Amino acid sequence: MHTVTALSRTSLLRALVLVALWGGASAQSDPPAGPWKEHKTPEGWVVVRTTNYEVQSEVGEPRARRLADFLQGLRPHFEAFWPPRPRPTPLVVKVFSTRERRDAWLTARDLWVEDPPSGVPPSCAFHDPFCGDILAFDTGRLLGDPAGVTPVSLSSDRSNSLPHADLQRLYPQLEAVSAAYAPDLARDVAHEAWHQYLEAANFLRPPLPAWLDEGLADWLAASTPGGRPWPVRAPPPPGADPAIKPGALHEDRLRDVQRARRDDETLPLRDLLFRTTHLASAEPPGLLAEGWAVVHFLQSSSDASARRLILALLDSSRASEDGTVPAEEVLEGLDLKALDRAFSEWLAAQEPIDPLADLARDFGRQLAPADLIASPWVKECFTWQRRHTARPAPGDAR
Repeated sequence: MHTVTALSRTSLLRALVLVALWGGASAQSDPPAGPWKEHKTPEGWVVVRTTNYEVQSEVGEPRARRLADFLQGLRPHFEAFWPPRPRPTPLVVKVFSTRERRDAWLTARDLWVEDPPSGVPPSCAFHDPFCGDILAFDTGRLLGDPAGVTPVSLSSDRSNSLPHADLQRLYPQLEAVSAAYAPDLARDVAHEAWHQYLEAANFLRPPLPAWLDEGLADWLAASTPGGRPWPVRAPPPPGADPAIKPGALHEDRLRDVQRARRDDETLPLRDLLFRTTHLASAEPPGLLAEGWAVVHFLQSSSDASARRLILALLDSSRASEDGTVPAEEVLEGLDLKALDRAFSEWLAAQEPIDPLADLARDFGRQLAPADLIASPWVKECFTWQRRHTARPAPGDAR
């Protein structure tokens, strides 16, 4: 979830003015906004086109192809939840080599992306509703493969002060943290691709409730070839189903919602289903993570009536004149108390893969967040883990 500073998604007049400005700026910019003609690809970029997507990449054709194929594989699932507009045009994804390159491109247009507030995980992609493109940068992690991720490391002072035996145990854990906590290019772009698709298909209609929109985006973004568990570090084995399918756990969101649950920042299922806040940035981060958990729980339920709920909420919004989701009508006749109990039991039984929890248990009393050379998000999560899971020192009565 990112916001473009000073821009309102709901202001059509401003959108039209800015689109006009984008057109004037893009003639002088490298690369231009929107789709490109085949003979006008900027130097250093490649373009991969599928039926519904145009991926413009500064990080080479192989990664662009994997990303484009992944997005195209998701498209039938998007359309199953919300019908596309007639004769849809290809949607554009721009992948810059670094965040600095992407942000410089935005700065040239007097735009910038706000850093997420505390409690909100970072993303390497966002959908700009005014030019229509998804703007992303490569983090080195693609479909769970962390081969190019910048590793989390220790400050030189702390590294020099620890015994060699501790360092031998510590560095593999830091590598695991790096692989798990780097934003995944495919997953973040897929999340934004749902917003991009929905805005194109749902032009000028009010947005969905934030928990539903963000939760469904996260659930779809966790899709994998054949529905295999993450991380997906290789093509499907021979004979495996190559189709992109939802259903895999979103480990990042599972970690987020478990932390929010422990901090009492989630809601009973019934309260969340009736929640109507549209602006994601106005919602507590824990509720957006819980939105993913609710969608995953319902969509993977063995109960057919539970599996129909998300689609029923979307259908009711689409059928209403003002985009309102009449939850009372959709949920009528359901035993919400029983459903809430089942959801709570399911969530409590999930054990996220969290290398930072392991690091806090093993080294939480030796390392401070300031000792890590890492992103603010990693340090924030490590702070939380030290508070909740660090092993007490000998004689510590806490």
